[in-house]
Amino acid sequence: PDSLVKVKNVLTVLNGKIYVDNPYNKSGLRSMAQYPIFVSNEESYIYFNKRSIQDSTLYPESFYYRVDPFIFDSLSTFTTQGLAFEGTLSSAGIFPTINEPLVVTDDYSLGFEHRTPSEGYEIYGGKAQFSSVVRLSNNGFEGNGTLEYLTATTSSDRFLFYPDSLTGTGHYFVLDESPGVYDYPHLQGDSVDIHWAVDTNLMAVNQLYDPFILYHEPVLEGDIQLSPENLTGKGSFFFGQSEIISNNINFKFSELTADSADFYLRLKDNDTVVFRAKDYFARIDFQQKKGWFDNLTEHAFLEFPFNKYVSTLDEVEWIMDEDRLELRSALSADMEQLNKLTNEELIDSYYKGPEFISVHPGQDSLRFFAEKASYNLNSYTIDVDGVKMIRVADAAVFPGNEAVKIMRDAQMAPLLSAAVITDTITKYHHIYDAEVNIFSRHQFMASGYVDYTDRMGTEQPVYLSSISADNRGRTVGYGDISPEDIFFLSPEYFFSGQVALVSDKKNYRFTGGYKINEECIGLVDNWVAFDQYLDPAHLFFSMTDTTHDMKGRRARFGLAYSEREKNFYPMVLQAKKDSADIVLIQASGQIDYDVVKNMFRVSSARRLNDGVLTDNLVALNNERCILEGDGILDLGLNFNVLKWNAAGTFRHLIIPDSTYINTVLSLAFHMDMYALNMMADSLRISYADNIDVSTGLFPLYLQKRMGPQRASEVMTDLSLYGQMRKIPVELAHTIMFTDLKLKWDPKTRSYLSYGKIGIGYIAGMAINKYVDGYMQIEMGRTGSGIHFFLKVSDDQWYFFSYKHGIMQVISSDNAFNEQIANLKQEKRVINPNSDTDYYEFVISTRRKSVDFVRKMEMLTRN
Repeated sequence: PDSLVKVKNVLTVLNGKIYVDNPYNKSGLRSMAQYPIFVSNEESYIYFNKRSIQDSTLYPESFYYRVDPFIFDSLSTFTTQGLAFEGTLSSAGIFPTINEPLVVTDDYSLGFEHRTPSEGYEIYGGKAQFSSVVRLSNNGFEGNGTLEYLTATTSSDRFLFYPDSLTGTGHYFVLDESPGVYDYPHLQGDSVDIHWAVDTNLMAVNQLYDPFILYHEPVLEGDIQLSPENLTGKGSFFFGQSEIISNNINFKFSELTADSADFYLRLKDNDTVVFRAKDYFARIDFQQKKGWFDNLTEHAFLEFPFNKYVSTLDEVEWIMDEDRLELRSALSADMEQLNKLTNEELIDSYYKGPEFISVHPGQDSLRFFAEKASYNLNSYTIDVDGVKMIRVADAAVFPGNEAVKIMRDAQMAPLLSAAVITDTITKYHHIYDAEVNIFSRHQFMASGYVDYTDRMGTEQPVYLSSISADNRGRTVGYGDISPEDIFFLSPEYFFSGQVALVSDKKNYRFTGGYKINEECIGLVDNWVAFDQYLDPAHLFFSMTDTTHDMKGRRARFGLAYSEREKNFYPMVLQAKKDSADIVLIQASGQIDYDVVKNMFRVSSARRLNDGVLTDNLVALNNERCILEGDGILDLGLNFNVLKWNAAGTFRHLIIPDSTYINTVLSLAFHMDMYALNMMADSLRISYADNIDVSTGLFPLYLQKRMGPQRASEVMTDLSLYGQMRKIPVELAHTIMFTDLKLKWDPKTRSYLSYGKIGIGYIAGMAINKYVDGYMQIEMGRTGSGIHFFLKVSDDQWYFFSYKHGIMQVISSDNAFNEQIANLKQEKRVINPNSDTDYYEFVISTRRKSVDFVRKMEMLTRN
C-alpha cells in the first residue's frame, strides 16, 4: 500500500456494479486475476475546477469530460499502464468536442494529449484557429502549437485556454498586413506574452525582450492590443528619426494615430532631440509621408531643443519628404479680430492664444503670440508668421510682415521693417522702418526712424542708429543729425547733433547745437551748444552764464559796444568780438520764439511766461531786424566818484546800424543841497508837463532795481497818496531822470538825447516834470563825461557838465549861481588828495552852456 498513489481526479455521477468474483467460483477455489471487476453501466464525469487548476475558472457546468460506460477489472492488482477511459471533452466552447481517452498522466491526474488535424481546430466559436497539440490535466487546459487570430499567427509551448480568455508566451507573433478587411499593418515580434480576452475580442501582446517591428522597419518598444476593429499599442514607437510615446496608438495599414502622445524628432546621426510635441493627438500617414499633431490640453506644448524654444501652437503638420514642420493656430477667428486692431490697440488688448516662449536661461522667458510657423529640419530654423507683437523691456515690437526667424540657441534673426512703440503705458514714441535684434525679454538692440513733429505739425524723420534698453528697463535711442541734414526744430531753429529718445519722457533729448533761422545778422555757422529735452509745442532753450557755442565760446544775447569800431553790435547767441568790448545789456534764462511778434526772446521764465519785469529781456525782431529789450543798462561809463545807474529799454536797428535807448538814469554826485533845493523848487512850480509815473519807464525801473514786491509797494503808495511816504534808498540820488531818450552817435562816441527830458527826483524830492533840453553822455577812453542842459522855461535853465572829476554848474538863476560860487572850497571838494577819486563842483560860465546848446543843436539836427 505504501507504493500506491491516489489518482487526483474523481469520476462523478458514477453508477455501476462491482463483481468480487465469478459467480461460479463462489468457493474461490480457482484464482481469477481479473476480479474484482467494476462495470459502469452509465456515463460518468470528470471536472477540472480545482483552485489549483487555472484558478477554478474551468467551471463544471460547461467544462467537463464525459466518460463512456466502461469495465474496470483487476481492481486489486491493476496498474495505470494501459489504463484509459473513453469519452469526450466539452471545453466550454473553447474547442469543439474532443474525442480523446483519458489516461493517467505523469502527475497522476487524468488527462490527455490530443493532436489536432493539420488544419487545426476553430476555437472560441470560430474566433481563432489552433493547431498541433492540446493537453488536459490538473496542470490545466493547455496547447502547444500555433494560434491564428484574425491575420495574426503565434506559437507557444504552452497556451492556457480559459473559457473567456487565452494566455501564453509566444515564440513569435506575426500580424499580416490587411489593407482591406482589417486595415492592419505588418507587425512581427519575438518572445511575447499573450492575453486574449475572448468576450471583448481583445488580444493583448506584450513584448518580453525585443521590440515589435511594424510597417516592416519601425519598431515599437511596448505592448499592442489586437481586435477585429483595430490594432492599438502603447509605448515608444520609432520610425526613422522620430518617436511617438503614447498609451493609445492606433496602427492602421498606412497610418497611425496616437492620443495624448509625445512626439520626438531626432538628428539623423545621433539621438539629439530637435523637436518634441508634448500631449498632442498624432496622426502619421506613411503613404503620404506626412504627420499631423493636434493640441489636446492647455498643458500641451511643442519643444524645439536646438532653438531653446517651446510653443503652444495648436496644430502641426510634418512633411517628411521636405524635412519640414508646419505649425498653425486653431484660433483663426480670433486672429482675424486682431488684424482689425491698430498697434496701439494691440498693446492694450487682452489676447490669450498660442505662443512661442524662449526657455534659454538668459532670455527671461521671452514670449510672443503667433499664428503659424514653419520648422526647417535641415537648418533647424523656425520661421514664425502672424506675430503681431513682441514685448521687450518696456517696448512693444511689431515685426515687419509679422515674421520672425528663430535660429539655434534661441537666437532671433534681425527683424526688418519693424515698428516699435515705447513705452507700452504712455505710448509716447513710435519707431518705424526699424531693424530690431531681440536678445531677451529685457534686452534688445535696434535702429530705426522716429518722426519729430514741430509746432506747425511738420514731420521730419530722425534716424536712431542705436536703440536699446537701459539698466532701468527703459527704451533709449540715439541718432545723429549733421548740419548738412538741414534739420528744423521749428521753422525758427536749425539743429545738428544727437537726438535721444527716452521711453518714459514724451519729448526728445537734444544734445548738440541749435541755430536760429534769421536773415538779419547772417549767422552762418553759429551753433549754440545745449543739452535738454525739448517740447516742440513750447520750444525754448536754456540761456545761462555757461551757455556756449560749439567752439566753446560764450554765447550771449544782447547788445555790446566795440571800442575799435566805435559802435554797438548785436550779440545774437554770439560771443563778444573782443574781450574789452562793453556789454550794454544781455539777458539770460531761456530763449523762445514769439510767433505773434516774430521775435526771438531771451529772459527768465517768469518774465516770458508771467510778465514779471524784474529780469532783463532782449528780443530780436526777425522781420524788421531790430534788437530790442529792457533791463539794467551798462552805458559803458567811467565817472570815478560820480555814481550812476540806468534801467530802461533799447532798440538797435541792425539795418541801418543805429542804437536808441529810453532809460531811467540816476546820478549820484556831491552837490550843495541848498542849491539842489532851489533847483527842485523852481522845477516843481513850473508849468512844465507832468510825468505820469504809473506808466512808462518808472514802474519798469522800480522792478529792475527793487524787485516786484517792493516795486508794487511803491506804486501802491503813489496810487493812494500821490507820493511815496518814504523815499527808498534806490531813489535817493542827486538827480533821477525818469524818461531819457538817447541815441548813440558814433562820430562823437557819445549818447545824445532827443525829445523832452523827464526829471523824476532831485535830492529825493519828487519833481516828475518834462523839460526841454539836451544831454550828451561821452564814453571816453580815459574817462567818461556827462553834460546836460535843462530848460525849465524860456528864462529859466540849468546846465551841468562833468568830466575828469570836475562838475561845472550854472543856471539862469543868479541866486543858484551865487550859492555855488560863495561856497568854500572844502564844501565843494571831496577826496582832495586823491589822484583818481578827486571831485569838485564849481560854477561854470554862460559861454560854456551856450556852446553846449549850439553843439547839441547841430548834432541832433544832423
